[in-house]
Amino acid sequence: MTEHDLESSSKLTAAFCYIFWSFFFFTCLLYKRNFYS
Repeated sequence: MTEHDLESSSKLTAAFCYIFWSFFFFTCLLYKRNFYS
């Protein structure tokens, strides 16, 4: 495994985490809005 592969995999992990937290946050917002309305 080269350094380039390590860099691309860390970018992929960062992108996955970003998508996951965005989805999680968005779901929480929708849930709260539906719960209080």
